[in-house]
This record gives sequence, structure tokens and C-alpha cells, in this order.
Amino acid sequence: MRHGRTDDEGFTPDPRDLTDGEILERLSDGGIEITIDDFKAEAMKAGSPEMLAGNWAYMYKEWSADEDSFLYSAIFELWRRHLGYEKRTPEIVAEFIDDIFNTYEESPEANEQYFLLNIYERVREFYHKLLKEDGSPDVDLYNDMTWYARNDFDGFLLSIPHELSRHGLTDQAVNIGRWFSELSGQPQNFLRDTACILADAGRREEALIQIEENIIRFPEEMWVIINAGDAMYNLGEKESAERYFLRAKNMVVTKSDHMVVLERLLDLYRELGMKDRAKVIENEIKALDLPLRNNNRNS
Repeated sequence: MRHGRTDDEGFTPDPRDLTDGEILERLSDGGIEITIDDFKAEAMKAGSPEMLAGNWAYMYKEWSADEDSFLYSAIFELWRRHLGYEKRTPEIVAEFIDDIFNTYEESPEANEQYFLLNIYERVREFYHKLLKEDGSPDVDLYNDMTWYARNDFDGFLLSIPHELSRHGLTDQAVNIGRWFSELSGQPQNFLRDTACILADAGRREEALIQIEENIIRFPEEMWVIINAGDAMYNLGEKESAERYFLRAKNMVVTKSDHMVVLERLLDLYRELGMKDRAKVIENEIKALDLPLRNNNRNS
């Protein structure tokens, strides 16, 4: 596969390491004579880096439009520098969240509060890239990113609030949960976690409101009910927790889901000293013939 023009040693540089002028010079060597203003005009007409690369590769046969080619990479980099806010595309926005993901995964400082605050600020910037001009969430843009993002950004965004909350950054954790519940195809996952995070932080009234909203909005979602029980448990409302766990018990379909609920009930009854009820649950667990797991209340 060709990657456009190479230097004297046959090496194709990464456009991210080049200045605008150096990128334009290399494009000029291959017959594409443009200025930054020309590029912006052509980009706006094409609509996406992929389309513009395809157009130029067709016009200038020396170039390849493949995603690992210099042409595509150069267009992508110029687009990011000069049109990142003016002309949002799934490719550009996906690159932004991939960069955040990689920074988080590769940093040895992932448990430091200041590092997490930096990640939070970048996630907030990412969120604002996903808003339309009227301030409403652009769900279509968010969904289209799944074709371009190299990482599981939905899973990443679900994990970050828990990490923030463990370091005392409750407001930031709640913000992320509520922002992306507006964009995700599974908003219940963000909102059930938000209820637990508020409860863990001792923010009782806010947690109760979130639990009630979740139950009303997602009454048939088993994990919403389970996590409502988790939140109540952490608030010290053991009777309410039992009620939610028993409700979830009647909703389970798989043996593994059944085990998740039974383990919570067993912990609860043992803590409350309800030996008879605990024994009933122990027998139900034995009947499932599944290994006990580490109880993760936010799984």
C-alpha cells in the first residue's frame, strides 16, 4: 500500500509532527497546491476528512486515500487544527476521545486526583463537542463515532465516574453521568451509577431523587432495581434495600443474574442477623451450582 510521497530515505512522516507549512509542502510535491484557506473551503464542501481524501486521491493519482496514507493523515491533522470546532465530524470527535482514553490508560498517575481532574476537564470538552448549536446533545454524532473510535468509549465513560468518586470528586462524577446519559443509547447505565455514587458520598436527598427518577423511567431494567438497592444499602436503608433486591430477584432471567441478587440478599441478611432468611438464600445459591464471586455492587 502506498502512503503518498516519502522523503529521501523512504520514510513517510507523521503529519502530527509537521507544521502546516511542511504538510502543505509535501502535498505540493504531489501536485496538490493549496493554502490553509483553500483547504478549509474544500473541507467544508467535502463534509468529512474521508470524503476529501477520496476526492483528492481521485484527482491526483499519485496519492492513496487509505486511512494509513499520508494524504488522509495530513487532511485529518489539518482538519483537527483548523476545523475541529467549526466542522465537527465523527472521525475528528472520535480521535479526541481516543486521545483521552490513551492518556488515561498509559499514565502511571491514574490514581492521582489532579490527574483525574485533568481527565475530567478533557471529558467535559469532549461533551461540548457533542452539542448542537442550540445546546442540545447530538445523539447521531455520538452514535456515528462507534465506526471511528478505536476504543470502547462508552465503557470508558461509564468507568470514569466511579474513579472520580473514589477520589472525592463526586460533583465531577455526577456531571459525567448525567451528560452522557443524554447521549448514550443506554442512559440507564449512567443514571443507575449516578444514584450509587451520590449514595456513597452521603448525599442522601440527591441520591433518593435519582433513585426515584430511575425507577420511574426504567421500571423493567433489572440492574436499575439492583443498584437502587445498592444505593439504599449504602444510605443505611436496609429494609428498602431488601425490597429492591427481592423485586430484582423476581426479574432475573439467567443463573448468573440470579446469583448477583442472591449474594446481595445473603450479605444483607447476615449483616442484620437474620439467620433463617440467610439460610434460605444459602440453599438457593447452592442449588444454582455456581461459584461465589467477589460482590461488585456496581457491576
